[in-house]
Amino acid sequence: HNLRYVIHRGDRRRERTILSGTSGIARPGRLLGVLGPSGSGKTSLMTVLAGKLRPAADGRRKGRGRKHATDGLVGDVTFGGEPFHEGPHPASERVPLSYIEQDPRFFSNLTVRETLTLDANLHGGDASDVDDVIRRLGLAACADTLVGGDTGGKEVRGISGGERRRLAIACETLSLRCSRGAASAADAKTADEIEKKAGGVILADEPTTGLDAHAADKIVEKLADTAREERCCVVAVLHQPRSAIFRKLDDLLLLASGGRVAYCGPACDALTYFASTNLAYVCPTHHNPAEFLVDLVAINCDAGEEAEAADAARVDAICDAWARTAESAAHAVVPGVRSGGGDSPGGDSP
Repeated sequence: HNLRYVIHRGDRRRERTILSGTSGIARPGRLLGVLGPSGSGKTSLMTVLAGKLRPAADGRRKGRGRKHATDGLVGDVTFGGEPFHEGPHPASERVPLSYIEQDPRFFSNLTVRETLTLDANLHGGDASDVDDVIRRLGLAACADTLVGGDTGGKEVRGISGGERRRLAIACETLSLRCSRGAASAADAKTADEIEKKAGGVILADEPTTGLDAHAADKIVEKLADTAREERCCVVAVLHQPRSAIFRKLDDLLLLASGGRVAYCGPACDALTYFASTNLAYVCPTHHNPAEFLVDLVAINCDAGEEAEAADAARVDAICDAWARTAESAAHAVVPGVRSGGGDSPGGDSP
């Protein structure tokens, strides 16, 4: 909620705004796609949601040495109305969180099945969990193939890029499921109570980058299936998604430069919103809606000052229009948590 992140280098005249009042919501059982041009703060947002970047108690993060001013990060990350990373009893201690990096790392000399078995053993799972996740993620054909890669100074041939990304999703799904099962078994007394505790958060930072269109489409399909089957919140940053991928998104967070929100809501309603009377941006027939939306909030810095100024004015108008909506106001409010102004914990709402 209302996430602000500013980097200072030397003095305030050289500051750079990474995230500017970024607010949004991800719901259980749904896939939230994060779209935006380069420099819109997508990866920074995921870093904050994952708890890898947190504010100090006074909302400031110390810089290195006296030559650097402090970096400011303020806002709130909540889960079900509770602080997710901050406070004496953050929700992240009870809610499983999985993070899929852009370049997942594995032991090159282990097979796919051995990698998942190791992951299951570390999180209290068993062979049945491994078999189930292999089936769900479509990894049966390569289950006994070496993962490959370079983890010991020597390149080992292994699975393809698409299979590697599916393995990363499988590992995080397995980790989430086993961690959730252990916590539920400890806290709940009945099977119904254990069922109600199902959930968690999966964050995927550009899981389709570097893949061909078909492989990318299958990765997003698996993420959407995981959200529904595990009843968890799945948030994925997507780079240049094709129209088939866009149709698989349940919700959409569209970011402009500086992490400003241009839209956050059901993906199927995005084009209708931008075609409304206030904005009147209509997506051409047979045009990729994802490309259309990203182009709307992109600024072309190579077409001269006049064109750049016109783009900046358009993006400002789009972001200002969203900021005036009831949805934007609702996303900025921290449910069940007392607002702490500039001293509140940082983040967006998973």
